[in-house]
Amino acid sequence: MKFPKWLVEYRREAVEALGLQAWEITWELVDQVDADTPQTIGRTTWLWPYLQATIALEKGYVVEPTTKAKVLVLHELCHLVFAGSCDAFATTVNEHVRKGSRRLVRQWHSDATEHCVVRLSRALYPLVELRLATKKGKAKG
Repeated sequence: MKFPKWLVEYRREAVEALGLQAWEITWELVDQVDADTPQTIGRTTWLWPYLQATIALEKGYVVEPTTKAKVLVLHELCHLVFAGSCDAFATTVNEHVRKGSRRLVRQWHSDATEHCVVRLSRALYPLVELRLATKKGKAKG
């Protein structure tokens, strides 16, 4: 499936708005992001030291430029904003937390990061929309 035109434009603008231009991001459209959790519609994986990431989005969810689809794009990109702190945290946990407690501490961190990503993506949505509208207005004018 070819990427919808709106998605190509929107992700470019979102990457710029979040300052992620240094990242090498591979985008994938997939039938199902995660078979174990069918409610998952997006997934981001990264290699922090190399600033490389893969973002997978469920095909059917991003066909049209709905608010939910746009927030999904922002949500997945926001994971990259926190990638450095997540990597540092994982290193700290591995070095300083007793082995039996690591899983619980990692889950707390994962939950806290997800909460931040949700909030940040929702907060950024109107700003990215405004950037796009401003650019389109300049192009027309």
